[in-house]
Parts: sequence; structure tokens; C-alpha cells
Amino acid sequence: MKATENNTYAWGKKDKQGRREYRLHPGQSKVLRSRRRFTAAIAGTGGGKTVLGPLWLLRRLKELEDEGVVRGMIGMVIAPTYKILSRATVPTLIDTFRGTLYEGRFLEAKGQYILPRNLGILYLLSSDNPNGLEGGQLNIGAWLDEAGQMKYSAWLALCRRTGVNQAPVFITTTPYLSNWLKTEFLDYFIKGDPDYFCVVWASNANPAYPQAEYDRAKRTLPKATFEMMYGGLFTGMEGLVFPTLPLCFVKPRKIYGGKRVGALDFGWRAPFCALSGILYIKDGEQKLHIDYERYLPQTKLVDHSNALPESCLWFADPAEPDSISDLRDFGHSVVKANNSIMAGIEAVNSLAISGCLSISDTCENTYAESVAYQFPQNLDKKEKSEIPVGGMDHAMDTLRYLCMAIKKTIPRTVLRSVTTRRTA
Repeated sequence: MKATENNTYAWGKKDKQGRREYRLHPGQSKVLRSRRRFTAAIAGTGGGKTVLGPLWLLRRLKELEDEGVVRGMIGMVIAPTYKILSRATVPTLIDTFRGTLYEGRFLEAKGQYILPRNLGILYLLSSDNPNGLEGGQLNIGAWLDEAGQMKYSAWLALCRRTGVNQAPVFITTTPYLSNWLKTEFLDYFIKGDPDYFCVVWASNANPAYPQAEYDRAKRTLPKATFEMMYGGLFTGMEGLVFPTLPLCFVKPRKIYGGKRVGALDFGWRAPFCALSGILYIKDGEQKLHIDYERYLPQTKLVDHSNALPESCLWFADPAEPDSISDLRDFGHSVVKANNSIMAGIEAVNSLAISGCLSISDTCENTYAESVAYQFPQNLDKKEKSEIPVGGMDHAMDTLRYLCMAIKKTIPRTVLRSVTTRRTA
């Protein structure tokens, strides 16, 4: 295997000597040269970052062998979810290791990659449960794929697992939120901390990425969302509550099967908002497609009731018990929503980032709010507010109720048959 910097893209092809050749673009080349303890490749989607993880591991294994380590190598490969781990991270590792001196055996049931010659083991894990990352010390280090989706507790666990041996950690990710990846990693590098190194590049820095797709995204997406997903930048993300939500809007589609669920935010002068969609299972994951929006001020509740979809389980603003009772009298199945703001925000971002949320682009008011919903700006950095700016937030509150229900309540209730009667 050899890695060279070249503008011609020939990833993993064999040269005349039979060696697999990886022609790196400048961003890839720069990040793989790092010998810092913490290194990150932060790039736009399709920028060629995940493919660097196995190359970094191969280099690290050779370094340890050159230092005389011939037994007891222990490392980790971590993705934020099992879906990402099994569909992207692990297949990339297996393919890159194939035909090298470090090609081993993949034990899927155990989540392990056994290195040859009794060198050691790579544990293949998801960070869904950060407690599962605890244990003994690593000497190979760890590769964190799509670390921007991981919780801060997972990052702290990896720092502990690599601390005694000062083992390196390599991150490949797109920024998804202005979270620990920025404040506890990128900002340290910017300040000149000697343990941190980071390279940021856009999607089109990869010669294989279609320029037409990059231009389309730039032309059609909100600026902050484009800069994040295609530029690899945190610029403009500081205030956005749901930075990836605009990417969830799709053309109308028909979902067969599943259960209809919805959420309600009551209002008179401010708009009454109802969002409803189909909760369904696909590829073992619970997903939500929102296909209905009602967004009207100064309208009687009975008129709203007559317009709402039937056979729907509704989660409603708990601050309006009388309205909830009235809708029940009208024949709707309505329960109080969980109005925890930060937990609800986390639930929306989790579903949006994981690809488990889609919204019909006919829900125009929901889209308009999604690109304007922000945390307060111009505050002292030490006094960062966790409460978004109010006003244009009716659909966003409704979405919070619904996503919070999916994450916390619906797995226990919605699979039971939902029946309603209409009396109004």
C-alpha cells in the first residue's frame, strides 16, 4: 500500500507492482501526516474522510510493530450508531485491510476484528451507550467515524481509554451541530494546543465529488446548512437550533403501513399548529414521515378538530388541558406532550441527523420556521442560553412534542391499535 498526493483520483487501485494505491487530495494528505495525539478530518459530505480511518489504522499498526510491539495490540473503531458502523465504517475498514499485512478476521457477532499473527484486536462499537466504551486501556488508539454525531460523554470515555498509553485518536466527520467537536476539539486546535490537529475541507475538494451537486446544494440550501454539510464549517451554526432540519424536507411521498401520529400547539392570535405523519419501521429502524401541516390563527377549536386527520394519536401542548379535553370530547385520541425544551431539541436533532425524519415540502410554515429558529445571539459566551428565541416557533414546538414522543413514549404506545370516532 502506498499513499501519494495527486489530483487524479484512483482510490485503492493496484499499481504495476500490485500494490494498492491511494491518491490523496491535499486535505487528506495533510491530515494523515499528523502525529498529534488528537487528529480530526472535518469535511463536507462526500469529501473523502471516512476512507482515511483505515489508512490511519494501518499506519498506526506499522508504527507499533516498528516499536517492537508484537502482541497485545488493542484498538477501537467507533461510529455513532450501529447502522453507520455496519453499513459504512466496518465495510470500509474490511475493504482497505484486504490484501495488506494486517488483513484479519471479522467476527460480526462479537463486534471484533482479529488482527493476524496474534497481534491483537480492534473492537468495533457504536457510541449509542457511552458506558459501553469503558474498560481497559488502548495502545493502538481509536478511530471515531462521524464523531460529530456522538455525545460528549463518548468523547470523554475515549479520552480516558487512551490516557495511560497516550494513544492517539483519529476523527473523521462532517459537522452536524455546534457541539463538543467545536468547543472541546476544534477550538483547542485554533488556540494552538499542541495535542490537537485539525484539517477542514469542502465536499468539492474531493476530485470525485460532482461539482454540479455541490453547486445545486449551494444554490438551494440555507447558507448555514450548506456551509455545514458541504463546506465542513461551523460558520453560522452557533445560533441555529436545528441546523440539519432543512435537509429533511422532501417531495410528497406515500408511506404504506405504519401508524399515524401527530402533535398540536394551541393558539388563537398566535397560530394553532398541527403536524401529523406516519410512524413506520424500515430496515429495523423507527422512522417518521410528516405529511400534514395545519397552521392557522384565530380559528375555533371545533373547526381545527374537523380538519385534523382521523385515526391519529396526538401529543398536545400540556399547558392547555382544557383544549386537550375538548379535543377528546370531539373524538380525538390526545395525550399530554413532554414539553422539556432541551430534551425535545435533542430528540429532533437526533432523528434529523440519523435520517429517521422526513417532512413533506408542502409543510411550508414548518420549513420557514426551521431556517429561522435560533438561540439568542450576542450573549456573553459564558452565558450561552439554552432557550431558543420565542416568536416564530409554533411549528418548532409542535415538532419537538412529536419527536420527543417518538424517542420516549411512542415505542410503548403507538404499536397498539389507534381508533377514534368523529362527533364534530
